[in-house]
Amino acid sequence: VFDVRRGATSIGAHVRDAAAYVCWAFARAYAPQEMAAHVPVLAKGLLVAALYDREINCRRAAAAAFQENVGRQGNYPHGIDIVTRADYFALGNRSNAFLVVAPFVASFPDYQEALANHLVTRQLKHWDFAVRVLAATALRKLVPMFPAYFVATVLPTLLNAAMSADVPTRHGAACGLAQVLLGLKDSSQILPSDVEARVISLVPAVEKARLFRGRGGEAMRGACCRVIEAIALVNLPLEDKQIQRFMESVADNLKHPTEDIVKSAVAAVHAMSRVYFGRMPAAWQGDVVRQYLSKLDDSNPAARRGFALALGALAPAVLGAEDDDQQEAEKEIVVDEVTGEVSGGGGGGAIRRLDAAIQGLVKAATLIQEDKEDRDAEARRNAVCALVSLVESVGVGE
Repeated sequence: VFDVRRGATSIGAHVRDAAAYVCWAFARAYAPQEMAAHVPVLAKGLLVAALYDREINCRRAAAAAFQENVGRQGNYPHGIDIVTRADYFALGNRSNAFLVVAPFVASFPDYQEALANHLVTRQLKHWDFAVRVLAATALRKLVPMFPAYFVATVLPTLLNAAMSADVPTRHGAACGLAQVLLGLKDSSQILPSDVEARVISLVPAVEKARLFRGRGGEAMRGACCRVIEAIALVNLPLEDKQIQRFMESVADNLKHPTEDIVKSAVAAVHAMSRVYFGRMPAAWQGDVVRQYLSKLDDSNPAARRGFALALGALAPAVLGAEDDDQQEAEKEIVVDEVTGEVSGGGGGGAIRRLDAAIQGLVKAATLIQEDKEDRDAEARRNAVCALVSLVESVGVGE
């Protein structure tokens, strides 16, 4: 696949389009017996381009060449079934090609590894951010069809690439890793212990290498939050220190000014709190609630926005109406209605946490600073969204 990166773009679409026309001409120029030896390679190459190329004209050109070869050569595996599904209109939409048509083609064993390898070696390293994210999602669609291959081959490759010096490579690898983990959960595939350990240690390794800073840092922040979310959803075994470390990483991203990063961090809070918080001490859970509440009045507008959403994403077990540890609560968590300062709080008290969360979010949603330059509509909006999330997760009592 000819695609040469040039800064923030690439050249090669015209070459790929022309190459598809050459392949179309093969069907007319040569007899089936002369082309038979080249069919496996040609079929896989054309389908890879037809399904996963970034450019619509290249996808349609490759599909036309595949269709011509199926019609004239007649020896392409499952050719008629694929041509019927991968038509001109189905491939016109990139997301449909990646997420709908490609999994159908991958249901045929002849093409599975070729499609997966192309996503891992090419599209997850693509210069276009949107293509990398879409390729990662497409990779998840393929995992249930041959999960053993992903455990043995794809995961080690992605773990190595996630520490690459090349920004698109490491970002795509991290996104792909998160999606493969979720795909393996869907297929009930068990990870080897050494692979589990490498997955769990990835985010701390990225932070230690300072890859959250400088060029590509924002992309890696969002991708690593998705990895943390996937680790929680897959329920990999974590020690208490590892849970705390992940929550520190998430908290660092909750105050980022980029909204997409904050959303990824909030999704990580949502998953982590539901899977791992139950095994943590009540005092630690109370510390998390107090930390999030204290940020509602932070001088940094980005922190107010992110931690408001995070407060609404906490699990009902943390902010639920039922309280099984009242005796551990020495003080009640209180939000001052005038200053907005948070005080008190022992370890337990789910009802106390819920009351404090509601009071803090209501204040954050209605507080309008005197200085017009300090007013932040996004923080108020997020506080309202968090209240909605609390109502949906905890429920409304009589």
